[in-house]
Amino acid sequence: AELDPGFAAYLASAGITPARLADQARLVLGKPGSQWYPVLPGDAEAAPLAELNTAYRALRERWQGCHEALRERMLEARGAYAANAVLHTRPESLFAPAHLFFAAEEFAFTTHDLSALAYFRLSQINKVKKGQTPPPDEHGFFQACEEFLLAAERCRSALAVLLQVWKQAFFRATADCLRRLKQQRQLQSFDDLLNDVAQALARNPELGARLHARYPIALIDEFQDTDPVQYRIFETIYRPRGGTLFMIGDPKQAIYGFRGGDIYTYIGARRQVDPGRAYTLGRNHRSVAGLVKAVNGLFEDGEVPTFGHDA
Repeated sequence: AELDPGFAAYLASAGITPARLADQARLVLGKPGSQWYPVLPGDAEAAPLAELNTAYRALRERWQGCHEALRERMLEARGAYAANAVLHTRPESLFAPAHLFFAAEEFAFTTHDLSALAYFRLSQINKVKKGQTPPPDEHGFFQACEEFLLAAERCRSALAVLLQVWKQAFFRATADCLRRLKQQRQLQSFDDLLNDVAQALARNPELGARLHARYPIALIDEFQDTDPVQYRIFETIYRPRGGTLFMIGDPKQAIYGFRGGDIYTYIGARRQVDPGRAYTLGRNHRSVAGLVKAVNGLFEDGEVPTFGHDA
């Protein structure tokens, strides 16, 4: 399907290129148990780009007809503003960026810097000192500028939501395509094996009972690097049956996020454990004096055989 030109321009302004999308898809699809959260249908409606462009053209026409008068009125009223305010110190400097803003016939987030109009909006024009009067809005430009900028902000927010909806659809389509290709070529990844087991356990409680009967006790070392699917498998097997599951981990050593390890899986599992059955290793047994002495004794002669040779 073809993209709306305005939305395509917004994607470009947000740096969303095919290469970047491919990188993001690898991250999302390579994370076991990835989920996409639904967005309310109403939020998925196209952003009002056409309406915003119509408002831009009207504002541009108004600017072309009144900018000289605006300059005169704003210079005359500069004393109404605080001494350090831009509208007091350099109101004339605001016109060059505004001229550049209105140079194009069509509006696009990629080429238009909305800050160029920041001091022309009515809410800024009215920020005068107490007892002072702002320049008159004889041509209605200040009010129209305020309304346009508010509409642009709403449109940008709608575009951000639309982008998330669009990316979710892209990732889902990519996942479906990848799944079909693997089925056609009879391929399975390690993540596929995990997901298949998790789904089989969800469909067939008897499978969990049989695995528990065969392996009544399980121990997971380096638990901080467990991903959500792996933990769901063990939780399904052991938790409903009061099985014995030892989870040994140190969250400070969680270094395998790039391979799917999820520290929040560790945190969630830790919170489910009865405090009376959670233990902390208060002493480092890897570095007891006897072990250090033995290792030093192994290396003190300097004649240590290399790996692959008999000692």
